Amino acid sequence: MCNALPTAPASTPSPLRCRDSALPTPRRSSFAPAITSAMTSLSKREAFPNKSKYMRKDARHLDNVRQAILDHSLEARHSVEDVYRADLRGALNKKDDAEARELVYKRLASGASFLCDLAYTAWIESAKPVLRPDPVDRMENRDNPRYNPATGSAPAR
Repeated sequence: MCNALPTAPASTPSPLRCRDSALPTPRRSSFAPAITSAMTSLSKREAFPNKSKYMRKDARHLDNVRQAILDHSLEARHSVEDVYRADLRGALNKKDDAEARELVYKRLASGASFLCDLAYTAWIESAKPVLRPDPVDRMENRDNPRYNPATGSAPAR
């Protein structure tokens, strides 16, 4: 599980290290201490042993989040038949079934890594300045070239 984020986004962010102990302090968040506390307690728990075997070491910045979600869903779909087979043989209820354990570890690691990527991407993107529209482009501005006096507004872009 990703248990750390860099302390401050830089103009060229360094890769997130999922094993570092630094936690985020988002700028516009009044509940950051509660999140930091929860993340710290979660990071101290071991979800599964030998997680380094299954998890990526660094988080990635996702350029296209929608595409990444679709790709992750498609990747997870390939494990559905394996889960059904393991369930039919009762392997998911047996602690000593190595094949089922391996499947569960891989899927948990994949989901945790993806969640780490999403959190890292959101955190980096939140540090970027919010572009304010030019006052002329506001829909209620009469100086907007697309302003329609009959409707009292300009169409949205």
